[in-house]
Amino acid sequence: MAVRAAWLTTRGDSAGGQTREDTRRVPLGTMTPVGEWQTDPGILPGAGGDQTVIGGLRLYRTGPMTCRVLGGRAVVQGTTEQGAYPVLVDNPVPLPVENGDATNPRVDLVVLRVYDDPYDSSGRTEAAVEILQGTPSPRPTPPEVPPCALPLYEIAVPAGASAGSGGIDWGSALRDRRFPTVAVGGIVPAGTAAGRYAGQYRDNGRALERFNGRSWGSPLEDTGWQPMPLGGSVQNISYAPCHIRRIGNVVYLRGRAEKRPGLAEWIWPDQVIARIPEGLRPYSGSIYTFAAARNRIAQYETCRLEIKSNGELYCMSGKVGQTANDELPKWVSFDAVSYPAT
Repeated sequence: MAVRAAWLTTRGDSAGGQTREDTRRVPLGTMTPVGEWQTDPGILPGAGGDQTVIGGLRLYRTGPMTCRVLGGRAVVQGTTEQGAYPVLVDNPVPLPVENGDATNPRVDLVVLRVYDDPYDSSGRTEAAVEILQGTPSPRPTPPEVPPCALPLYEIAVPAGASAGSGGIDWGSALRDRRFPTVAVGGIVPAGTAAGRYAGQYRDNGRALERFNGRSWGSPLEDTGWQPMPLGGSVQNISYAPCHIRRIGNVVYLRGRAEKRPGLAEWIWPDQVIARIPEGLRPYSGSIYTFAAARNRIAQYETCRLEIKSNGELYCMSGKVGQTANDELPKWVSFDAVSYPAT
């Protein structure tokens, strides 16, 4: 049997109902909620023997007016009362395309569809891959996706297309309508725009994103740049004020601080340059040191910054115990300084 569906009342073949093999092979665990009683439909990513985002249920041409859909697994959502059907296509499904209209082109739609007679009065209880024929028109549109079905591909059928006339230009005729789904908590592949619940993750092709219930964004907490509180002996340099920012568990600094006018012009090691706010401080008991740019007698050199776990930031310059003014900075730069936070 090429197309199998689980949780049908009867399956319409000699076995009758859902077999143990059906249960083992259909994607029973792929259930992402999109409502109290509904499941996010779609195709399992990577299914179909390759590593593409959506490898399953691929369509290949087999002739001028024929094609086939290869294997894969999917979840098809019916009405709220029906629930969702796990579906497996375990053998290629051949599909003939009807000849084109004599005058106008049309667009056909390939779907994976579940028929369940107690709900749709179709007289059928099975899953199928099939082509829904579109209406010929100067500007054709594909048929609407029926209930309890997944769109797979659109096929553009030119006017007058037939096997004898050369058939369909398969290289340009197909439009991929497949979309992926994963189990709740799974990472949705690139190309999936819909966010289903706060805390959902997706791979946008470059990095991970997190859905906050309204929009997609970085999964790391980002405070944005905030003014950094300075010690009483220093002030911001107007063209480069000091800021602090936390992204995930890393804190970043930027800007420059200089000695306040009217005070001794040098920044001494025992003077607090900045006070790091709580939540942005190093781990308790830790001291982080960094090399930072400084100005010493109109020359650019480096000095050592020290950040304590209580949030106090000092400029430690020269050798221990050395107090010569020519070893002390008049200003320091925090650009490119970062450290792990609590």
